[in-house]
Amino acid sequence: MNAPREYYPMGYDKNFDDNFASRVDLPDTSFYCGDQKHFPGLYADEDLGCMVFHVCALTDDGLIMKSFLCPESTLFDQTILKCNWWFYVDCKASRSLYDSNIPISKSYQLMKALAFFSAYKNHDNSTTAAQESTESSE
Repeated sequence: MNAPREYYPMGYDKNFDDNFASRVDLPDTSFYCGDQKHFPGLYADEDLGCMVFHVCALTDDGLIMKSFLCPESTLFDQTILKCNWWFYVDCKASRSLYDSNIPISKSYQLMKALAFFSAYKNHDNSTTAAQESTESSE
């Protein structure tokens, strides 16, 4: 799906064929998000030479996995959780570095907890305000 034409930059070639395939079919891999410990998390796929990484997340609909291909001449660097020049990446060490997702996972859990308690507090305040309003009108 492409952006609406009105969002294209000035001088954009209107005759450019933007109906190219934007998906890449990846080879089969043994990677499975259910085998991982940290959610959400970004995981290098050693089976695919770290050219591919997966984003794993637990949602209300269950476990989801989205896969991404690193740009040319880069591999997914599990130490910094992003694609990096191939000569900086030790792909064979990636599985042992999956715990590098701990900060992301903990931050997400904290944000989720804060959102829950914020919603609870707002619910509590609206309940208290409604009770006070009822009591003052009596």
